[in-house]
Amino acid sequence: MIRRANTTDIQDLLSLWNEMMRSHKGMHPDFRIAENADVAIASNFTTLFDDSSAAFIVAEEEDKVVGMLIAQVRHGLSYTATEISGYIRDVAVAKSFRGKGIGRELVQAGVEFLKSKNVEYIDLITGSSNNISNDFWQKMGFKETLKVRTLLMGS
Repeated sequence: MIRRANTTDIQDLLSLWNEMMRSHKGMHPDFRIAENADVAIASNFTTLFDDSSAAFIVAEEEDKVVGMLIAQVRHGLSYTATEISGYIRDVAVAKSFRGKGIGRELVQAGVEFLKSKNVEYIDLITGSSNNISNDFWQKMGFKETLKVRTLLMGS
């Protein structure tokens, strides 16, 4: 079942988020997670539950949250022609539930929410070495338009 997240989902959401972060760390050894990340991300998640410009969408199976996606409306910079765009972030499906169409359902729900907000386009960021994610987003119709480069500044 696809539905909106709520405060009772926090522990499941943190579990999914941590699984996603461990995956990022495995692909990008320089990726670091703050020691108090759970507290910070739980606070961030909670603010989204009542934000009319965001949709925190979850997939639920067997009374457990097994997937999540955040869709947010962003307002353009004063020097761009685009007034309203969408942004998708923190997309995760529990490993044991992958390959069942849950990610696709989450994305469809996120895109529908952003369409209802009249966004002109939707952006998202994926890791350059995350081939599974990049292939998924391409199948969902997203095109690569930018490359983000990182310069590590020491320890």
